[in-house]
Amino acid sequence: MSYLSPSKESTDFKFMRTFSDIRGDLPKTQYNNPNSIYDFFKNNSEYSDMAELVEMAHMQNYYDGSRNLTLFIAKNNHFKLPENKGKAVRLLSSNTLSQKIPLNLLKEIVSSNYPTKDIYSYVFINNTENGVIVNNKIKLTGVSYNFGNSILLQADGLNENIRL
Repeated sequence: MSYLSPSKESTDFKFMRTFSDIRGDLPKTQYNNPNSIYDFFKNNSEYSDMAELVEMAHMQNYYDGSRNLTLFIAKNNHFKLPENKGKAVRLLSSNTLSQKIPLNLLKEIVSSNYPTKDIYSYVFINNTENGVIVNNKIKLTGVSYNFGNSILLQADGLNENIRL
């Protein structure tokens, strides 16, 4: 007896179209980047606190650039490192969106809510005359980095909505 099952492509969520695909903002070809997001943090001294945060959460392999995600990042001394692994995971998750959203798209949207990887957290993104603001307190600096299916958006702090 045989069972019908969905094809591999239909269950591999890497190939699903996202909001920004419709507008054509994602590159047509994949980036051929030999380094991961974690390696980027390790190799840039101004992001060593982000590298330490990823290490503390034991999520080095998660941030490899192969997943569709947006990660808000901050330079050293712009956020407080948590005291344990649970809070580190929560901090990273509440600053990771489940889709790749380019900065130019965020600049065009007046305001919107986006779900984060933390199941209890959303971010509210508001476009003001002062720039793009996250949760009415964190300002995006306008610097972004592409890593394959992932994008890093630099902010002047991190979304620290941690309830552990």
